[in-house]
Amino acid sequence: MFSAFGDPTLLVRPRTDAEHPGREEQSGHVGVIIDVSGRSVHLDGMPVRLTRVEFSLMIYLMGASMRAVGREELLCRVWGDGAAVPIDRTIDVHIRRLRNKLGRFARTIRTERGAGYRFHAHPEISVFTPEYVI
Repeated sequence: MFSAFGDPTLLVRPRTDAEHPGREEQSGHVGVIIDVSGRSVHLDGMPVRLTRVEFSLMIYLMGASMRAVGREELLCRVWGDGAAVPIDRTIDVHIRRLRNKLGRFARTIRTERGAGYRFHAHPEISVFTPEYVI
């Protein structure tokens, strides 16, 4: 599913003009860094504040990136069987907010008409998962 590359904070560093000719100096890593164990997201070196549900929704869609995920499945897997399970349109609202927060990477979460939502990988999105030692 995802590869573990170690500490993602080591990648968040200032870039120089020599590394990106023609661009102004960036305040950090260009792209999206998602740290699953730290439950954090950085967009172009800046932290993105996601709610618990938005983060869980994004991670679930990423894990199922080979297929579209329907609303019923998202309700079960992201919200669980608790009493606070929302109506279908609440999912649409959370997806819209998540897309807004992802900025120029909003199109990585796509609507598949009649099927649900699908995450499309992007080369500028890095995902870090916990390393397990047995």
